[in-house]
Amino acid sequence: MKYMLPLLALSLVGCSATTSTSKKAPDVVLARRDTEVAEAAQRARDDLPKFLERLKSPKPSEKFAVNANFGYHGNFEHMWVDHLTYDGAALHGKLADQPVLIKEMHKGDQVQISTQQVYDWLIKSDGKIEGGYVQQVLHKKAGS
Repeated sequence: MKYMLPLLALSLVGCSATTSTSKKAPDVVLARRDTEVAEAAQRARDDLPKFLERLKSPKPSEKFAVNANFGYHGNFEHMWVDHLTYDGAALHGKLADQPVLIKEMHKGDQVQISTQQVYDWLIKSDGKIEGGYVQQVLHKKAGS
């Protein structure tokens, strides 16, 4: 599994991270038990109100994405969603990843997610990235 924060900064789209015990994603299975990853995910959830406030009135140069947990028939997968809007109750956007485990979903599908599904978030503005707490930890661990 690739964690490409520099590429992510260019495209605001990362790779999907599965939460299955499948042989396709052993590094993510390890990450699920990782305290540093759990703390980063908690920080992303704690800072989510700031993200949502910015999403309500975005600057023209800002791009937004969230990494959300999707479940379907016993398969769970973390995937990035971009082209976001927020209606006060749920986020709406396009699936930015091609799912690995959830065959019923496809890159580009319109999705609706609750804020409880959000695992990480990013704001790209003028070449700078805000958020991406989990992505930063995974990138650091992939390089070590």
